[in-house]
Amino acid sequence: MLTRWNDAPGWVLSVVMGALFALGMGLFSTAQGQPWPAAAPGAAVAGVLFGAVMGPYAARSRRRARAAGDGGGEALRSAQRSLRWRGGRPDDEGARLARVQLAQHRLEVLEGQRVWGTTLCVALSVVAGWFAVTRSPWWWLKVVFFAAVVVVAWLQRRHLRRIVADGA
Repeated sequence: MLTRWNDAPGWVLSVVMGALFALGMGLFSTAQGQPWPAAAPGAAVAGVLFGAVMGPYAARSRRRARAAGDGGGEALRSAQRSLRWRGGRPDDEGARLARVQLAQHRLEVLEGQRVWGTTLCVALSVVAGWFAVTRSPWWWLKVVFFAAVVVVAWLQRRHLRRIVADGA
């Protein structure tokens, strides 16, 4: 499954990401009391726009990750599995090298997103908090989500730094 998802073309990622985003937007809108027929068009438009932007971005990111891990193959898949939170260190020397290269690549990407990503999440948390106070308590879920994104990004940077420091 992971291999199929990593090798998926950009249009597939666009459709899947757009559909999931539209579903989430539709469910969130109906949870706030909006009837489903009224929420569906807005959710569909948001899903199309989200998919059109995020699909090509995700495909480009996956291509760069494959290039950072020496192009692919079993060594890259083994490196990807070992980068998980509880992934073990691969036995194969090529997979260990791909693991460190992939960790360095992901760490560079996360470091580049650190300032604007954190700022964006904090700003969206403030807006969602304001909506939670003035409109609906369901907005507190978005505040928690944005806080979780910041925490997970921080934990992932720490995890990847540890992998790079351990070396191949």
